[in-house]
Amino acid sequence: MHVEVLRRLSSITPRALLGGQFVPGPGSQTQFAVAVAPFGLFDADEEPTCPSALWRQPFTIGLPDPFAQTVANTLAEGPDLPAGTLTIDRAGFDLVNSSEMIFGQTAALLKTAIAAWLSGQDADTAARSLVSTWWTGT
Repeated sequence: MHVEVLRRLSSITPRALLGGQFVPGPGSQTQFAVAVAPFGLFDADEEPTCPSALWRQPFTIGLPDPFAQTVANTLAEGPDLPAGTLTIDRAGFDLVNSSEMIFGQTAALLKTAIAAWLSGQDADTAARSLVSTWWTGT
């Protein structure tokens, strides 16, 4: 599953792309694995890109360390997932319009959608419910 987030906040447009997969496993805990880009945030000029479904500019493929740390921290927060491993193996960022904040929100959105799907609920409905709280502050 993957999610792309684009927010329009006044004159800025924070955006992020994250994808991952969940593999059930034994035990009672969820493990998280976050693939970190082998390049730094400001060293991405020559890195490959992928298209954005929500914006005219492509994403640089990868998840530089500052964003990866935020994603890992966010995944450790609710909602709970069953035992297994959630691997974040796809990401895209924009040097100008990506931030730790938007990657935190995107990670929360991805985890919410996966949790809903795993419990037999509609992932889109769960995702839309979470996004609606971003505007209402609830």
